[in-house]
Amino acid sequence: MRRKLSLLLLVFVFSLLVACFQNTLSLIEIEKLPNKSMEEVDPTAKLQLVNDGQNRSYIIYRTEGPVTHHIEADENIVRIHLDKEDRSGQFEEYIYKLTTEEQHDTIQVIENGKEIPFDRVLTN
Repeated sequence: MRRKLSLLLLVFVFSLLVACFQNTLSLIEIEKLPNKSMEEVDPTAKLQLVNDGQNRSYIIYRTEGPVTHHIEADENIVRIHLDKEDRSGQFEEYIYKLTTEEQHDTIQVIENGKEIPFDRVLTN
């Protein structure tokens, strides 16, 4: 009985570890970049991508006015939709942490329905 319980516990722990290390598609707004990445960011660029090489990227978006975001995927393409209100005033910086899955190799950013290019792409 103890062996069965020990084996069951071992299988459970292994399954939990495997689940923790799987990448799932997500886009989360964060306060700041990791220190190493922040050193290379251009503070004047509108849209930047910092790729850490582990299915994780950081997107820096500078704009005037509030922004809402959502993400979708279609086969190998990840689309990030940024919907902003047009307001003149002070620029704000939005930083997003993007986690992708293995099949995703293309990132598109859509601003108010129009695709926009990255001004700068960095790889750490």
